Amino acid sequence: MSKRFIYIIPIGIILILIAGLRPVGLDRDSLAYVNAINSFTSLFESNFNLEPSFWLIVAINKYLFGNYYVRMVFITYAILGVFFKLYGIKKLSLLPLLSIFIYISYYFILHEMTQIRVGVACGIFLLAIPDIFNRNLKAYLLKTILATLFHYSAIVMVSMYFMNPTKLNKKFYLAIPLLGLVFAFVPYIGKTLLNILIPLLPNILSNKLLIYQQLTELGVGDFNKINFFNLYYTSITILYLFFVLNYSKFKSKYDLILIKILGWAIFVWYFFSFMPVLSFRVSEFLGIVIIILLADSVLIFKDKIIASEIVIIYIALNSINMVFIHRLLNL
Repeated sequence: MSKRFIYIIPIGIILILIAGLRPVGLDRDSLAYVNAINSFTSLFESNFNLEPSFWLIVAINKYLFGNYYVRMVFITYAILGVFFKLYGIKKLSLLPLLSIFIYISYYFILHEMTQIRVGVACGIFLLAIPDIFNRNLKAYLLKTILATLFHYSAIVMVSMYFMNPTKLNKKFYLAIPLLGLVFAFVPYIGKTLLNILIPLLPNILSNKLLIYQQLTELGVGDFNKINFFNLYYTSITILYLFFVLNYSKFKSKYDLILIKILGWAIFVWYFFSFMPVLSFRVSEFLGIVIIILLADSVLIFKDKIIASEIVIIYIALNSINMVFIHRLLNL
């Protein structure tokens, strides 16, 4: 690793220790993970409602670490999630330190301390971006399969490969958020499409979607809660439109792909709003590209210091909103 990136190592170690050694119960998912881990008997008797990689990680850690295997499962996921994301940032970002700040602010707690399976899958997705640009189908499919083994939502990666990595239809991509919003107010179209797709999917995926449908219809928990105009997605949509209008000013060869992926993340957010859990899962998965794209956008401005400061302030305000205002006002 070059001297330019030497700071990534200590940052990575600190993040891994924070995520891997956090107290069980600190986040909303860790207790459920502990129950799942403790229910493990063998790979041949595992419940594949959780991905195969989860049970493989449990089995390996149980064999290697005995009574300490539960904690080691969390440490393993922390290592994988943090490593893949930081390595993805190193490969993709023109301003990696700023990208790391955005990652920590937006995704670290969500992925490495809560949705740990998704966290690893998203890191693999970042590493697959160059394969889209280079039209390396074999490598991309291998990463897609690997990511899907960590979280089934990663199957959406398949559709991203078919984008043109070097050209952008400005009118079409400017219209994507509006199209998604229109579909949000006409949910029949999305529901019909989903009903067509469900029988075509593998049983594991189709069964999950059927469960999501039932829970949405029953209005259980967070399955019927969504706000089209929450601060985060509204601001991201505005930023995305700015990126599309100025795409030719971006400096990285990967930025055009990232802009397109962000557009589809926003579209999915609106299009599947009739099923909030699906809307959140897929849009958050694709939206991981914001940690690269937002940092790279600084370089299109003449005064890069002021632009960086604006990005940092924006990230800080959004983080405050997500942590505090979101809970108070249920935005």
